[in-house]
Amino acid sequence: MISESHRFAAVPGQALRGAGSQVERPELAAQLIEQLQDARRRELELFSDLTDEQLIGPEMRIIEPPLWEIGHVGWFQERWILRKLDGAGPLLAQADRLYDSFNIPNALRWRLEFPSRQATLEYLDAVLDRCIRRLAGRQPTDHEAYFYRLALFHEDMHGETLTHIRQTLGYAPPSLSISHGVIPDDPDFEPHDVEVPGGVFCLGATADIPFVFDNEKWAHPVGVAPYRISAAPVTAAEFLRFVEDGGYRDREVWSEAGWEWRLQAAADHPVYWQRDGEHWLRRDFDHITLLPDLLQSLGQADHPSPESLILDHQIGPLP
Repeated sequence: MISESHRFAAVPGQALRGAGSQVERPELAAQLIEQLQDARRRELELFSDLTDEQLIGPEMRIIEPPLWEIGHVGWFQERWILRKLDGAGPLLAQADRLYDSFNIPNALRWRLEFPSRQATLEYLDAVLDRCIRRLAGRQPTDHEAYFYRLALFHEDMHGETLTHIRQTLGYAPPSLSISHGVIPDDPDFEPHDVEVPGGVFCLGATADIPFVFDNEKWAHPVGVAPYRISAAPVTAAEFLRFVEDGGYRDREVWSEAGWEWRLQAAADHPVYWQRDGEHWLRRDFDHITLLPDLLQSLGQADHPSPESLILDHQIGPLP
């Protein structure tokens, strides 16, 4: 549910500036500000073109409503920078009742009364603006920098979550201002395994690293038995051979937990693959394409454009 009645609190005597305002800052402050702005730009690119209907979307255990996602990003940034470091009060009176992921179960997030799209975006902008302004003209302490990085990496993770939501629900692919091109194949590469002799290595983060998540604390020795691993990531064509050879039905190649998952999920192939006669297709957001590796085997161009991959029909999420 979306409401127009929510408003965030104003800071007396301070007019909001845009997040891109230029002020003199020490090097670390400037770096943190640039990174915060970059994360926010990507987050908004993933969110801004969603329709009003898509702001909430269907209820599923593995995703969240996109409108909750974007508000939660602002709440988390406010919680750990403005409220933690400065003791500030919440800019949005209802924020803790809406966006606190520790206390709001996933199933309840579709039943909350959210601010409107515009009010939510204004809340995000107000939080980011204040987080940037508190760095103006001074060097943050290590303690402050830790919580800025916490909010930054948290927003990056939720950018991944919004991408996952768009893929899961078959929404259009996001239009990102920065994209990574296709890495060309090495025609001389021969698939092979490498032997790793095993031994003792140091797992986890050391105390001199400026930021670590709590599950990376602390570095400790771990023994690893010798093993073999592929020299390169598995390609779609290689995994397709596993599928067609009955790998999803061969109990011997699955761990106990993996086999239990496969039975519960009734999985016979990757979730976004489906067979169409002689060919295997894959859903990428709202487009169905031939698996890229198969296009090459069918005599297509080495690096076909995205437009050449799109078939003449579109679908929503596969079962």
